[in-house]
Amino acid sequence: MPKIFISYRRDDSLLHAGRIFDQLALRFDPKDIFMDFTIPTGGDFPQILRDAVQQCDVCLVIIGKQWGDMMHQRTQTGADDWVRFEVRMALDRHANKTCVVMPILVGGAIMPNRALLPTDVHKLLDLNGLSMRDTQRDFHNDIAQLVADIQAVTGASSSNNQPIKPPPPPPPKIDEFATFDSFHKAYNDQKWDEARHFLAQLRSAESLTNTISKALDYYEKELWDILNREALKKKREREYHALRLLSKGNKKTFRATFEDFQKDFPDYDPDPLGHLASRAYDLMPQPFDWIHIPAGKVTLITEDHWSDNYIPKGKGVTFDVPAFDIAKYPVTSAQFDVFVNHPDGYNNPKWWDYSDEAKIWRKDRPKMNSSYFDGADCPRESVSWYDSVAFCLWLSAMTDEKIMLPTEQQWQRAAIGDTQRIYPWGDEIDETYANFGGNIGRTTPVTQYPKGASPYGVMDMAGNVWEWCLTAYYTVNIKLIENNNCVLRGGSWNDPADFVRSAFRIWTAPSDVIDDVGFRCVRSHQ
Repeated sequence: MPKIFISYRRDDSLLHAGRIFDQLALRFDPKDIFMDFTIPTGGDFPQILRDAVQQCDVCLVIIGKQWGDMMHQRTQTGADDWVRFEVRMALDRHANKTCVVMPILVGGAIMPNRALLPTDVHKLLDLNGLSMRDTQRDFHNDIAQLVADIQAVTGASSSNNQPIKPPPPPPPKIDEFATFDSFHKAYNDQKWDEARHFLAQLRSAESLTNTISKALDYYEKELWDILNREALKKKREREYHALRLLSKGNKKTFRATFEDFQKDFPDYDPDPLGHLASRAYDLMPQPFDWIHIPAGKVTLITEDHWSDNYIPKGKGVTFDVPAFDIAKYPVTSAQFDVFVNHPDGYNNPKWWDYSDEAKIWRKDRPKMNSSYFDGADCPRESVSWYDSVAFCLWLSAMTDEKIMLPTEQQWQRAAIGDTQRIYPWGDEIDETYANFGGNIGRTTPVTQYPKGASPYGVMDMAGNVWEWCLTAYYTVNIKLIENNNCVLRGGSWNDPADFVRSAFRIWTAPSDVIDDVGFRCVRSHQ
C-alpha cells in the first residue's frame, strides 16, 4: 500500500482535507495516510512531520483559495510556516524521483500566483493539479480519479521485475438511511472517529437524497470544526511544553518565541510563563526577575494605636486582588542608575507630567540626588514617591508593558499570599531572615536573605527598606495625582521587629526622601 502525506492549511482547507483523508482511508490502509491532526499530544511535531514527508510515496498538497496569500503573508512576516516546510521537502524528493507531489485544488481554487510564493516552492506550480469538486456526484468521481492517479504513480511496473500492487478496494456499498442513522448516533455520542467513518461512507456514494446531502453538509462542517479545535488544543499543548523548556534559557529568545505563540493563542498561559517574556530583562541589571502572583484575597487591618484611614481602625477589610507580576527584589541602585543615565530617562521631564505636584518636584530637582548608601545591588533609597512613579512610567514606556508601584493590596498579597503569617517566611524572626533592628546599620544586598522569601518567592518584603505603595493612606486613591500621604510597607534596616510584620501599615508624604525608603515594581496584565 502506498504511504500518503496530506499537506493542508487549517484555515484554508481543513474541511476538504478531512474529506479526502476519510475517502482515502476507505480505499487504502488508514495507517499509511498521514495528516497532522493524528499527531499525539507531546509528540515532537517538527521531527514527526519530517519523518512522514521523508517516508511518503505521494504528497497531496491541498490548495484552497487562500493558500497562496497565506504563504505570502507568513513569508513576509518571517513567521514559521509548516506548510512551506512540508512542500519544500516533498518537492526535493519529487525532483529526486523518490516521491510524487500532487497539487489538489479545492473549494473552486486555482493554482496560486507565482509572485506570491517563495522561490523554493515554485516547482509546485509546474505540476498538474486535480480539481476536487464539491457536489456529491462530482466529488465521488474526483475521488475515484485521485485514487486511480495514486495507484498509477505508485504501482510498480512488471518490466523492472517488481510485483504490481493490487488496486485499492472499491468503496463499500451502503444503505444511506441506515448509515446516516449510525453517523448521527456516533455524532451525538461524541464518538468522532466513528462519526467520520460513517460520514466518509456516505460521501463515497455516487448520489444521496437531497435531505441527507444537506444534513451532511451541516454535520460535516460541525464535525471538522470539533476535530480542528481538538487538533489546535494538541498543537497548543505541544508548543507550550516547548515554551516551558525554553523559559529556562535565554530570556530574549524565549520572549520572541512567546510573543509568536501568543499571536496564535492570546489567552493561553496556564503556568504562567508570560512574566518571563518581559522586555525589562533587557534593561535591568541583575538581580532582576518577575514573580507571578495569582489572583486572591487580602485582608488589611488598621491597628488601634494608628490613625483612622481608608481602613477603619480595629477592623479588617478584605479585598479581591487580580493576578499580577511583582519584582522579586526592590529596585537596586544599579537598576535605578539605568533610569538616571538613560538618554530618555531622568533628564526627560515628561515622566513627571502625571501631576502638577510631580512637575514642581522635578523642576526643583533637575539632577537626581544620590543614594545615601553605596552598593550597586543594594536597594535604591532616598527616592520620593514622585521619583518612584517616574521610574515606573519610564520602564513602562521602554518595555511597552504596564508597570507601576504596587497597590497596598498587591504588596500584601505578594508578602504573605493566602497565609496568615506574621512575616513573609513564618511567625518567628531573627537576624538570619531579614535586615532589621539596626543590627547592621545600613542597607544590604537584596539577595542577602534567601530564608526571608515570601510564599511566592518574593524577597526582602520585610526589612532593608520601606517600600512605596501606589495607594494613598487616607483616601485609597491610586491615581497618579496624589499629594497626600502614601502607604509604606515592609519596615527597614532601622526598624524593630514589630515594624517589619507583614500586617504593619504606615505612611509618609510623597515628597519625603529618606535613607530607609525605596520601592519595587509590579507588572499588570489588565
